[in-house]
Amino acid sequence: MTIPDTTSAEAIDHYVVGKRIAASRGTAWRDVRPSVIALPPVADVFTMPTVFKRATGMPPSQYQIKLRMDAARRLMRETKKSVITIANEVGYSNPSHFAQVFRREAGLPPTNYRQQR
Repeated sequence: MTIPDTTSAEAIDHYVVGKRIAASRGTAWRDVRPSVIALPPVADVFTMPTVFKRATGMPPSQYQIKLRMDAARRLMRETKKSVITIANEVGYSNPSHFAQVFRREAGLPPTNYRQQR
């Protein structure tokens, strides 16, 4: 990622958020709370969600769900781990809630998704 050649707020937002996401690759799905991704002094805990959404097109919570579901789909394709184990690995302590979110995001329940792979 290159440093923005403009000082517009939007260019700075994209740069800051992009650097933070790149730095947290592999673990970003675990924790994208504003306090974790904020990089003072460009953005503080209160403005970071707005900055994040402007840069990524989605709020931090939705981005975290996307990352978790991407990781879950990958684990279902590449491993034989149980759905409960995968749910725990991607940050869901309640397997029913995991299945509900997975179905909403993937269009299929986790077991059906795995059977179609």
